[in-house]
Amino acid sequence: MPLPFQGATIGALNTYAAWVAVGNAEAAARTRVDLKTREDLNHFRIAMMSRANIEQAKGILMERHKIKEDEAFSILIHASQRTNPKLRDVAAELVRTGVVPSTGFSGLRAGLSGAGPLYQ
Repeated sequence: MPLPFQGATIGALNTYAAWVAVGNAEAAARTRVDLKTREDLNHFRIAMMSRANIEQAKGILMERHKIKEDEAFSILIHASQRTNPKLRDVAAELVRTGVVPSTGFSGLRAGLSGAGPLYQ
């Protein structure tokens, strides 16, 4: 199965197995394993695509507010925890709009300075 990333194929995942005297139970087990492998691969693809957005979002926060990488990541985590979307969605929103969804945690706002919108 190809592993696409940002419009390019960066690798492939091959799965191999040898079966002897396949019965119905064994066929069902193989099908479950195959479905699980495909599901895991799909999650892996999403994670790889999401990583780029998360890194970009951290960079935006670091540059805009002159903060360290771990502080920028903490802002993204808090926004995700407080507003309930996945971290990758919070990062994508920041990259797309330049704004982090409101965290509801005023301590983060008070510790930041800089130009440009940060929270909605």
